[in-house]
Amino acid sequence: MKTYKYFLLLLVGLCLMCWSGCKNCDDPTNPECDNYDPCMLNPVISAEFTMEEGSWVWPDNMEIHQTLNPGFTLFLTANHEADHYEWWIGQEVEPRTGRDAKVTFGGYPYGKLLITLIAKGTPSLVCDPNDDGIDTVTKEIEVADWRRMPILGRYKGNHIHTPEDEFTIEVLISAEPPYMGMDTIPVYADSIYILRNLPKGTPIIPRGWNYATKEYMFNNYSMSIIPGAEGFYFPGTTLEGGYCYRPMGVGYLSEDYQKLTVKYTIWDSTLYWAIPPQYIRTDTFTFIGTRQ
Repeated sequence: MKTYKYFLLLLVGLCLMCWSGCKNCDDPTNPECDNYDPCMLNPVISAEFTMEEGSWVWPDNMEIHQTLNPGFTLFLTANHEADHYEWWIGQEVEPRTGRDAKVTFGGYPYGKLLITLIAKGTPSLVCDPNDDGIDTVTKEIEVADWRRMPILGRYKGNHIHTPEDEFTIEVLISAEPPYMGMDTIPVYADSIYILRNLPKGTPIIPRGWNYATKEYMFNNYSMSIIPGAEGFYFPGTTLEGGYCYRPMGVGYLSEDYQKLTVKYTIWDSTLYWAIPPQYIRTDTFTFIGTRQ
């Protein structure tokens, strides 16, 4: 009986050894695998970085590609690990250090701004015999005039769940005095930037001053939004005229500025005055439109 037991254990052990020796090895960090890549564990230093704009009136920061709202803060983050980082921003005479950097633009004029990151670390000679452990990336952004930010415009499209129902929405400036002649305005000022016709069919009432067209066309039924240069948030302005619903969401442009995506949820605010206030989620929508 003992002999049989030992034989069975030996057989199981041989099967396990055979299975482990025949199984596929697909780990690029394992030198015993065919797809082993020494650069996975010792990558070449990279200075690629991400740019985001944000404000205390926004719930989250938003990634940008080319343009910044001058009233917002620019957040810079290196995408990869390094031993030392140097951020050269515009005409600043000293670099900023650290993996992250934060820049406010109250003192910067409108126009182009160069941002350079120099990342330094241990050279990865197993990947590149000529690697010196230093990489440099430079990006250019536009500090936008608040009256000409790329998010402004008309976009024709549809909700993704009703592709046959096309309609046009508009992001525009509708500013009343004293904002009309100001070079800079508070980004949180009420009724400066509005989103028209979303949800579809909201009433239009001419009222107020449209800075872009210099006409009295402020739409009291449009939603006030908090814009960045390439996107915006709308925090749930109650639609007037008997509406008890609060659309809340975010909109953002494609990298080429030709498509606008708006993702939003409608909340029933009928019980807003309850203690505590109660919002009932009704539905979630995604609108995708093309610039007209």
